[in-house]
Amino acid sequence: MTKFETFGERLVRAQRIREMDFRRLRQETGLMAQSLVAYESGRTLPSYGSLRAIARALDMSADYLAGVNEVPRRLENREPDFDAFSQRLLLERAKRNWTQDQMASLLDTDRKKVSGWERANSPAYWALLEAGKRLNVSIDWLCGFSNRVRYDD
Repeated sequence: MTKFETFGERLVRAQRIREMDFRRLRQETGLMAQSLVAYESGRTLPSYGSLRAIARALDMSADYLAGVNEVPRRLENREPDFDAFSQRLLLERAKRNWTQDQMASLLDTDRKKVSGWERANSPAYWALLEAGKRLNVSIDWLCGFSNRVRYDD
């Protein structure tokens, strides 16, 4: 496994690891076949909701699928709240005693985006990855799949 694998390559590898064919993945995620084909081929990246559905169906770490972690771990929590990202972002902001403007500055976005995320608007795939990196937290934690903030915890 290389550091440069794409989401699509990780998705295909995860399907092989879990011995899950395309049809079963489609059924378990509820995603359209065209979307899954686009993710597997690397033509597009999944939304927050699609990433969560794929990780749940495969019982595979979102950090692994996103290429943040090299180890294909099982999920600790397969049924997190959909608004886990907003809850965790609010928690991180409160822990730092920051305003939305300060959080926006760290995440290289604007206050409106942070405000929307805190009201349960879904982040884009790259915003989710960037938030994990800049806040020094795991994607699994941000998505609610893990109670460990980082894998070294």
